[in-house]
Amino acid sequence: MKICPECGAQLQDAVKFCTKCGCSVAQHEAEKGAFCPECGARVEAGTLFCPECGCRLDAVRAEETAAEAGGAGGIGDLADIESGIDALLEKQEEEEALFQQKFAKARSLCIRGKYSEAEAVCNEMTDERPEDPRGYIGLIRVASKNYTLLEGAAIEGQIRVAAQILKDEQFGGADEEYAAYERRRAEHAAALREEERRRKEAEERAKKAEEERLRLLDKQKREAEEAERRRKAEQEKKEREQREKERLEARNRRVTAARKTIEECTAKIGDIQKELYELSKEKEKIQPDYEAKKAAYEKKTEKRKKKSDGFDRWGMRVSFITAGVVMLVFALVFALSSVLDSWHTALKVIFIVIGTPVAGVVAAFLGAFVSGITEAIAVGDMKESIKDPAYEEVREKYDGIVGKESALKGKIDSLTEEIKRAKTELG
Repeated sequence: MKICPECGAQLQDAVKFCTKCGCSVAQHEAEKGAFCPECGARVEAGTLFCPECGCRLDAVRAEETAAEAGGAGGIGDLADIESGIDALLEKQEEEEALFQQKFAKARSLCIRGKYSEAEAVCNEMTDERPEDPRGYIGLIRVASKNYTLLEGAAIEGQIRVAAQILKDEQFGGADEEYAAYERRRAEHAAALREEERRRKEAEERAKKAEEERLRLLDKQKREAEEAERRRKAEQEKKEREQREKERLEARNRRVTAARKTIEECTAKIGDIQKELYELSKEKEKIQPDYEAKKAAYEKKTEKRKKKSDGFDRWGMRVSFITAGVVMLVFALVFALSSVLDSWHTALKVIFIVIGTPVAGVVAAFLGAFVSGITEAIAVGDMKESIKDPAYEEVREKYDGIVGKESALKGKIDSLTEEIKRAKTELG
């Protein structure tokens, strides 16, 4: 790091121009060399004050610059030189006033408890004037919470930093409040040392008194009894603590598992409800078309059912007619057998006994056969006539949505039961 010879700003070693005032740092270093213009002592490039005589180098350099300018312009420009010097001094006074305002602002912020803001202001002051103790005093004020804390690592750290940067310079005189704070810190440190001394003395007296008391006791007997009692008590305590620990761990595991179950089930229910919502929207979208096609299909089905019923009625009629014809033929045969004298009476009896049920069976079989044919015709016609691909497609889609809704609602019920069981576990 190096310091601008014109404004005193801290600069990186590699920069050639000041970032605040635009001064050519490299030119100044080349023209002025590395010697104090007052005492001739060798100084570091960019130093604001001479380490030997304390001369402010930037002011002297400004005067030299003005003198050079006056020499170039002639003796008649002396007034301009003086004016430049006055302007420089006025600028320095303004800078000092602003710096003092910042110091006062930091103090005000600390009083109001705005320590972070005060710290920022003080850091700005130390960056602007690293040689001025007021910035470091402000940081100490911040670390001590407006001089309310008398000890602490932060306070000691700030004091060490200030001492290292300012070397042997005593900066307490720059602020009366800080000087008073340092006195309080010194008194506090002395009080702590006295307290520590008294504490050690008390401990020593207590130690001697305990040693004296122990010598008066039956040491061996009491120590043995006390050790045994403590051992048993400690063992019982450990066992109780272990049992309580295991109980709590088991309880915590159950509670954790129950909470996890509740969270997972709740999340799943939420996902299912979203899916149900999407299904309901899809169902509402296709329901009008489904209802219309269903009504048309039912109307068509009813019409074909009436036709099928007509086939069934004709089938029954045909079956009865067929059975009647068979029975009529049987009756004619029986009548013919009564007329013919060539038939033996026994044969007539056998014909009546056997032929009657046979005729009934044949009649029933033929009637059922005819009825089956008509029914098959009716069913086949029904199946062929009521086919509706468009309705089947929308019905399958609608039934699929209804089935999914039912399944999802069943899942919700199951998850709800799990949540209830988990809440019961939580108590």
